[in-house]
Amino acid sequence: MRWPLKFRILVSSVFILWPCMTLAQQGAFPLHLSQHECTHETDQGKDYKKAGIVKLFLIDVAQDRCHGKYLLKEYICSNGHLLWGEVSCQNVVPDGVCKEGACVPASEAACQDSDDTVLVDALPQALFSSPILSMNEVTDITTLTTPGEASGMGASTYLSQMKDVCGKAATICTVPKLAYESNPELCDCEIYPGNCLDYSKVLKEAVCVDNLNTASPLPQTLVYKQFDCTSVAPYGGCLNGACVKDQDQDGTLDPQDDCPCDSGHREFQGCPSEIPQASANDADQDGACNPWDNCPDEANPDQADMDQDGLGDACDEDTDGDGIQNDEDNCPLIPNENQTDMDGDGLGNDCDDDIDGDSVPNPSDNCSHAANPNQEDSDKDKKGDACDNDGDNDGTIDDQDNCPDLYNPDQKDTNNNGFGDLCDDSDCLDMSGLQAKAPWPMTTYCPQHHNRSPYNGPGKPKLKWSLDLSQVKGFPEGAHFTRQTPVIAADGTLYLSGTIPSGSMGFFVAVHPGGSVKWFHMLLNDTFSSSAAIAQDSTIYVATDNHKLYAIQPNKNIKWIFEAPHEGYFVASSPVIAPDGTIYIGSSSDHLYAISPKGNLAWSAALKSGILTSPLLLANNNIVVGSGNKWVAITPEGKIAWSFEVETSIMGALGHHMALVHPSGAIFVGGESFSHYLLNSEGGLIKEMEVNCIFESQQVLGKNQKVYCVGISGLTTLTEEGIVETLIPTAEAPVVETMIAGRNGTLYGQRTSNDNTQIKAFTSWGTEIWTYETNSGSTAPFKTYGGSENISPVIGTDHTLYFIDGPGLLHALGD
Repeated sequence: MRWPLKFRILVSSVFILWPCMTLAQQGAFPLHLSQHECTHETDQGKDYKKAGIVKLFLIDVAQDRCHGKYLLKEYICSNGHLLWGEVSCQNVVPDGVCKEGACVPASEAACQDSDDTVLVDALPQALFSSPILSMNEVTDITTLTTPGEASGMGASTYLSQMKDVCGKAATICTVPKLAYESNPELCDCEIYPGNCLDYSKVLKEAVCVDNLNTASPLPQTLVYKQFDCTSVAPYGGCLNGACVKDQDQDGTLDPQDDCPCDSGHREFQGCPSEIPQASANDADQDGACNPWDNCPDEANPDQADMDQDGLGDACDEDTDGDGIQNDEDNCPLIPNENQTDMDGDGLGNDCDDDIDGDSVPNPSDNCSHAANPNQEDSDKDKKGDACDNDGDNDGTIDDQDNCPDLYNPDQKDTNNNGFGDLCDDSDCLDMSGLQAKAPWPMTTYCPQHHNRSPYNGPGKPKLKWSLDLSQVKGFPEGAHFTRQTPVIAADGTLYLSGTIPSGSMGFFVAVHPGGSVKWFHMLLNDTFSSSAAIAQDSTIYVATDNHKLYAIQPNKNIKWIFEAPHEGYFVASSPVIAPDGTIYIGSSSDHLYAISPKGNLAWSAALKSGILTSPLLLANNNIVVGSGNKWVAITPEGKIAWSFEVETSIMGALGHHMALVHPSGAIFVGGESFSHYLLNSEGGLIKEMEVNCIFESQQVLGKNQKVYCVGISGLTTLTEEGIVETLIPTAEAPVVETMIAGRNGTLYGQRTSNDNTQIKAFTSWGTEIWTYETNSGSTAPFKTYGGSENISPVIGTDHTLYFIDGPGLLHALGD
């Protein structure tokens, strides 16, 4: 082409203002000169990764394009002249191919099909050479009734875009060995009867298929597949790249037929007469003729049928086909046979935008199946704490993590109580003989009698539930709990003992943390005077007044019964379990018994008087008990190590004890008098303290490592140096009678009188936090009893505080 002189002069003047790249600037690029002139290019010269257009002002002169799968033909403008050259895309980008005038990685040239046709059979790769298939050979017929397009690498080696189209108006032969649209005249219907077809009824569907050419970098190939639109009634032909219906089979396709349900003539737009009339063959007048209408009595022009059961959605009583009627289906438009509805809002999980009902939409919820409105995520791993099985991200899942809220990959647990050192404020010694992670495994929590829980109690107490034994089937009238502290297992089960005075019977009961009775044992001619202890293997040990020790499994089965050799005595001493599993109990027979985990007597040590206190374990594994007016230390082999004599008898009040091991190693002991003694581990006296602690009550080790005791004159603290301080004085009666401490040092005490029971919470310096009374009107309208003055409250894992109120009542207080 040669432009007119005036136009070339104008172009030359533009070059002064708009310089083009010189040949030197193009680098080593084999160029070919074209006769065309130019002013500039859109891709700024030789950019193989970007398709460009060379222009003469606003006129397109040439466009970068592909020659085959790999070859790019690049056009540039240099000094007003159009130049071109070819480059292999494999030398431009790794695994490169040419796509739409640019070199791209093969992954970017993946085949895409907008209407996603999927065929039953494998498609051949050659373009325009596949046999005509009927629509029943397609897995989803809707893909053939929807116009679409596909883009990708075709078998002809060119990247291109192919749209679904209809065949040309010609008669072709369907015999595979003959030609198709290019040579329709080769089809001789007289020679091949029944093998001819009006090609205007054939759809050429552009599809992506697996590439059988292993040498090709592309996983798929773009091809046309041909379909006979008339093979499935009531489809009658091809129109605008899609198979369309001809319901009345009059040769006029429905989109062009003014009377689609009545056979007519083309000159009347498919109607029987010039004036269209309502058809009796379309009862609901929705355009879908009666034989083909999936809801013949209810208008539904779209003929939608979600579950493909032949009934349109408009008249289908089970639209989603999950076997549940729409009016009872919590997801009527989404199949969900299980009807799971986690938050109980009437919407099934499968169609609920907020499955857990925490007001956080599912896509934004870091725990879509666990309610957590605050979206806490301690370890910042984008999984909320409520559903993160490793909330602290330390590599140990929460149900096995001894500090599930704190990062401690070493899981160090010095005292073996199931709580890692990082989150354990306990000062107890080795607790490996007791059940790990039990909130309260023995009468004083640990063998050093610290009476401090690893959990805090409620901040604002509210009654959660009450268990009244008189209302439980199987319990005789008069059944009441003994004056002993309940124990709590790791699974939250509470174990308590009691008696039935009228029949001299005893019972041992397991209570669910929700307040219902799990199981119980009734013992004839035997009663209980001690608390239980839970071993490392979950066995529960409890002693009876008939000189026996029972080993009971959590499922109620009795493993064994140990009978002490000295008849006619009772065991009021609550069991203590040593790290090696040995169980120690004291008896009114003046003996301390060491019993193996299999129920065999290891040894017994004879003392001068009965033992009513629960044994105390020292760091050197010596066992300390109160007997008569002496505190005696016995070695693990059953030998007496030392003894310390006090002024008066050590009663222990049926199993309660006045001995505690301080973290410093000092031993706090008391007696029936108003004296308290501070001993070293060898039994030597460090200091005698004048303090009026109630000898029947326990001592409590606070978080501040002060020892608290309840005295006639009030709440008192003792230090390891022997300093005594009264925190809450009272002139007439003690503020509380028994108490324990929470993890943060809060004190929880109980006081029971003939007309009510009080639970009080104090700070470690003696300030009252709250008081709860069982006879406080509408809060807890329960009948109360007296006589349970020495039972301490206990705390569960969920901060619930449990306490016994009167003979047959167990209460639970929560926030």
